[in-house]
This record gives sequence, structure tokens and C-alpha cells, in this order.
Amino acid sequence: MASEGKNEVARSLLDLQPTAILELYKIYPDTVNAPSAFFTFHGGSVFGGNVVWQGIQYIPIPVESEGFGVFADGTLPRPKIKIANTDKLVTYFLDKYKDFKNAKVYRKKVFIKHLDDSNFDGSNPFGLANSESEISEEKYLIGQKVQENKAFVEFELNLPLDLDNFDVNHRTVNAKYCYWQYRGLGCRYQGKPVEKDNGETFVDSNRVPVALNINDEFDSENKFYEPSKSYTAGDAAYLENKSVILDRNEFSDPIYHKVWYVCVKSHSGGQHPEDNPSHWQKDGCTKKIEACQKRFSSGNLKKVFFGSSSASFNYIHLKRDAAAVFLSDEANLLYPFNTQNPYQWTVTLWARGSRQHIDDNGVFTNPSILATNKISRPTNDQIQFHPTNGNLLGSPVAANLHFSSQNTEDSEKGFDLDFVTRTTANTNEIYKAKSKFADENKFHFICIRGSILDGVRKIEILVNPDRNEYGAVIFSDRMIIDSVSFVSPFQFSLFGDARLVSPPFNEKLSFAGDIAQTCIWRRKLNDDEVVNLATNRSVSNEDYYLTDNNLQKKASDYSQYVPTRYNQATGALAGLTGDGNLVAWYDMETGLQNNELVLLDEHIGTDTDLTGFPLVSQPDGTANGASSALSLFEKRTIQYSEASFEDFVPNQNSEYVLPFGGFPGTDGYDYRSGPQSI
Repeated sequence: MASEGKNEVARSLLDLQPTAILELYKIYPDTVNAPSAFFTFHGGSVFGGNVVWQGIQYIPIPVESEGFGVFADGTLPRPKIKIANTDKLVTYFLDKYKDFKNAKVYRKKVFIKHLDDSNFDGSNPFGLANSESEISEEKYLIGQKVQENKAFVEFELNLPLDLDNFDVNHRTVNAKYCYWQYRGLGCRYQGKPVEKDNGETFVDSNRVPVALNINDEFDSENKFYEPSKSYTAGDAAYLENKSVILDRNEFSDPIYHKVWYVCVKSHSGGQHPEDNPSHWQKDGCTKKIEACQKRFSSGNLKKVFFGSSSASFNYIHLKRDAAAVFLSDEANLLYPFNTQNPYQWTVTLWARGSRQHIDDNGVFTNPSILATNKISRPTNDQIQFHPTNGNLLGSPVAANLHFSSQNTEDSEKGFDLDFVTRTTANTNEIYKAKSKFADENKFHFICIRGSILDGVRKIEILVNPDRNEYGAVIFSDRMIIDSVSFVSPFQFSLFGDARLVSPPFNEKLSFAGDIAQTCIWRRKLNDDEVVNLATNRSVSNEDYYLTDNNLQKKASDYSQYVPTRYNQATGALAGLTGDGNLVAWYDMETGLQNNELVLLDEHIGTDTDLTGFPLVSQPDGTANGASSALSLFEKRTIQYSEASFEDFVPNQNSEYVLPFGGFPGTDGYDYRSGPQSI
């Protein structure tokens, strides 16, 4: 592990006979236009041949360096490196990547005795190969090219924070002060209030700190100050500064700059936040780098792309004219839904489908994608939805997600999702989630959460989570549904909502499409966990094609994100599998148990596996017959180039790299001296 590697380095530094130290260099010549391109080298004086470290090969090129170190007076070093220009190799890269004006340099130091076995004939003669034992890794930017000739090229390096006297978008940057307007376009912070502009916390009249009444899932949309509303100490509210327009919404309405306040004294209304410090204190920023660190924590940052590798994921396909379901009624699997106190559970899945079923008469039927109970339908094979008043069912149901025909336009029918749940003692309501779900290529990520909000049992549907250019979690659709009389489910199923129906179930009620990774937890995942799970694996656009079920398809037509396998849930995702609340994790691996097709749970297995059932009039009774679940369901694979990431920077879309950045020292800036045009 990383910590063990650090311990090994510490022991080696104190060794009476330490081995030689290698300096390894990795240069990304253009982090803006070619973020995945890099070349690697080492000086060659200590180790004559190629060096492999952490799976990357470093070639020997003579190099001289000076000026690396830490100065006692606090000034930042500006080291220089000279790289041999053998065969004009460096000149070639300078011409190709615009003199390295957007370049980043990594300098690694490692003991020879910790090199991989592949660097030696046979194996490491010290017997201490350890790819985690890295002495240090330093990151620099190429500030300027000092000189270039046939013998060598010399560069001066800068630390990311060494930006004094640089001009970014016609603004002079000072390393000790931020010029951006707090919560404005340059700052981009959109989260909850943190502190006053002098760095002090919010306190009441007795100088006692006031705790914010805000959870981690901060929703700013319903926090606008209302004069007649009662406020409790710790509540937050904002006013709009209509002299500053940050953006415009889809209807071209202005989005104004928000000024936030924290209530420090409870009151029943009539206490306006402005210039009222006894009741309200203004959220502010000290304009220093420490303030950015408080607001842009790792939960609000994203990784930077640096390469790609081959990867794949599985999904289960059910063709249009087939009728089948994966289902289990095991108590261990249903426990989260049946638990009344605490009422907390989460289900996530990836799915895609062409449309819902349409018969020869143009009638739409509504197959379930996920179900925890059988839906009682007016007729055996369909539910008739109505966009305004036909959305009630007659008997109790639990959570079921399925296609909808609520749209009045035929061209739009079958694209939406509906969620059925019991909301009062005697009625069941159908709720609609706009997702444009019907798509033959794109997988959609869906999260359903049950929890108690404001003292009421509620269910949330979250579709396609991501982060916007400000780092905030967003969804293509989000619904919150009251479920005060949630009916305990009798099953958990995929592709349909029942196993035994009379007359027999038919293809109109089976989801004709694809379902990938599906997971169940006995707790509510927070927004950060949901978006991390949904966006952890990304399809690289470096390759034009990917392979779907052995067919070559354009990668650009597919989803940006893909499922994360159970064994890949590490790092920031480790808590999803290791906190004891995961019930089941299906990576769409299948097997045979008692002559029946099963969907295997990667977490526990056996008791939580889902069994496949053919829903036909006369099954042939064999495990692999023409009417068996094994014959109806098909496990398929998508092979793609997976984008790899490193480093963390404030989350921002590519269109915002210029003119606006995050905070000084991030990749949001184009590091060039002097005026710049955009």
C-alpha cells in the first residue's frame, strides 16, 4: 500500500548503506490540447539502460539540473534543467507542441533497490522491488525556454503557485491574493457558506459559534430570503445582486450573483439580512489560497485526463419478442426496503432501451425495468397513463421503475420513465421522470433513494448525475416523492415486475433492452457518492470506435461514463463496498445454479443472487431449452478505451478553461507571461 511504501522510503533514507537515487522525468508537453501525450526520460548516469517504474518506461537522455530545493526564507525555487538535444529530439517536440508553453513536468526520485524486477536480468538483486516506495514526486510548469542549440535545450521551471507578475486574461496575478469576485464566474464556488470575509466563523451575540443547519447535499435553489419567513440560528439565505449577471438559463432569463447570509439569531421574520449583523452575518472570502482549500475540497474536485487503456463491462440483453425476468424474494435482499427504522436504502442501475412496446394498433405498454412488487394493471398487459388525471392505480404497489406513454405526442411516447409508489393509505400514484431514456446506444445511470426528509418518508429518483462547471452535483432529472405509506416489497426484480401471472406474462411487459451494473445498499448514499459511482469510469475519445457485442460502433455515440466493477471500487469508492451497508452488487456475471440461470452477486453471493425465469405459457423445463431464461437472456460485453486520470483540480468544463480558472495553481489557467488574447 502507499503508506507501506512511504515507510520503506523512510527506512532506506536512514540506512547506513543506501543505494543510489534515480531522478525520473515525465513531461506533458501540452496539457491543454494534448493532455494524454507525455514522454519520459532519466539522466542515464546512474542506470545506463531504460528504466521501468510503476509500469512506465523511462529512456536514458543526458540531463543536468540545478536549483531544486526548499528555501528557508520562503521564496519559491525556479530550478533549471538542461536536456541533451541528441538527434534534435527535444527540438522536434518543441516544434510539435509550441515550445512547451502549456507543459507540465514531473520529477520523481527513487532508490535503485526499489526498481521493478523487469529492470534487471532475472530479478531485482536487492530483493526489495517496491513500486510504492517513491522518495518524492515534484510538479512544475515550464516557465520559459532559456536556450536551445544542437547540444542541449535549457528550461526554467516554476512551481504552480509561482505566478507573480504573470498576466492571465489581462489580470495581473499575485500569488498571495485572489482577484476573482467571490461566488462569481472566476471563483465558481457554489456551495454552502463557510466563513466571514475576515476568516472568522459565524458567531452569535455571545461570541458562540453558530452551526449551520445545512447537510452535505446543499440545495441553494430554495434558500432565497423571504421577509415573512421565520429563521432559526444556523439557517442560510441569499439575496440577489442584480447588478451582476453570471449567466442566462435555457429561457434566456438572467442568473444573478448570489450574496449569502447566515442567521445568527432566531426570529420570526422582518429582519432583513443586509446591514443587520445582530441577526445575519454575511458569507465572505479572505481572498487567500487557504480560503480556496476550505471550499474546493476533494469532494468538489475532479481528475485530469492523462491517458487511456483497454477496458470492458458486461450487460444483460433481452430482445424485443422475449419475456423473462431476474427475480429474488430472499429476506436478506429485501431487508433494506422492509426496514421501517431507519428508513434508508439506495438502488442504482445502468440501463438503455430502444422504446417501450407498441402493438399493431399503436397501443403502448409499460414494461418494468426494476421492480420491488407486482403492479396491478387494469388489463393484464398494460397500464394506460394519462398526463393529467389518469395516473392512479387501484391496489397497493411498492417501488417500480418503467417506461411511460404519458407524452401526448406519438413521437415522444415511450421515452420517459415513471415511478410507481403508494403515497397515501388508499391510492397509488405514478410519477414521471423526464430522462429521454429510450436510446439504442447510451446507457443511463439511475439512482433511487429512500430516506426520511423533514420527518417524512420520501423517495428520490436521480437520473444521470454529473458535476457542472462550478463543481456542483447536477442531474438530468431529479424527483422527490412523498411515500408516507410505503408498502413493503415482496421481491427485487429486473426486466419485469412478476414471475407468475395468469394468463402467462408476455413480451409486452418485459423490458426489451439492456441492464448493466445494479447495486443495493441499506443506507442512503449522499450526492457525492452517487456522482462518484456514476462518473468514476469514462470512455476515452482518443479511439474513434468501440466494440459492442463484437460490433464496431462510434465511441462518440455512446455514454461518456460507464459502470465501475466491484473490484474497481477503490479509493474514493471504497466506502461503497466496505462500510457494511452494501447488500448486493451485480456486475452482470451469470452462472447456473440448480439448472437455473442466475445473476451473480459479487459482494456476498448465493442468497442474494437473482434467478432468471422465462415467462411463457409452456416452458420446456430444461435449463438450456429454447424457452429457458438461459436462452432468452444474453450476456454481452462492451470493449472500449477507458480514460485514465490523475491530479485533482476544481471541476470545470473544457469551454471554461479560458477565460476563467479555478484558483491560482490549477489547470484552469494558461501560464504565459504578458498580455493574452482570448
